[in-house]
Amino acid sequence: MAQVQEKHDASLLAQTKFNETFGVLQVEFERDRTLLQAERQNLENQLEVTRKELDTAIRSLRLKESEITACHEDMAQSAKKATQTLASLESEVRLRSEVQLAAADL
Repeated sequence: MAQVQEKHDASLLAQTKFNETFGVLQVEFERDRTLLQAERQNLENQLEVTRKELDTAIRSLRLKESEITACHEDMAQSAKKATQTLASLESEVRLRSEVQLAAADL
């Protein structure tokens, strides 16, 4: 009978230790789960901020690209006008030279 009582006491002790350990593990699990949820929420918030910053950067880049394109077009037009002006000046210089030579021959 004493052996049965010892086995019963040992069983109760083991059950108590199991329950205590299980309780500790449950508390740790809940703490870890709460921390992970908070971390996940923080990362989601950071991702949203990054997405907004990326959208802003993309809009800014597109604006800069259109400004650069407009500048290139302006430069091309200016270069064309400069070429035309140079051609007109060269033509005028040639004509004046011809007029001066003709006047000198008279």
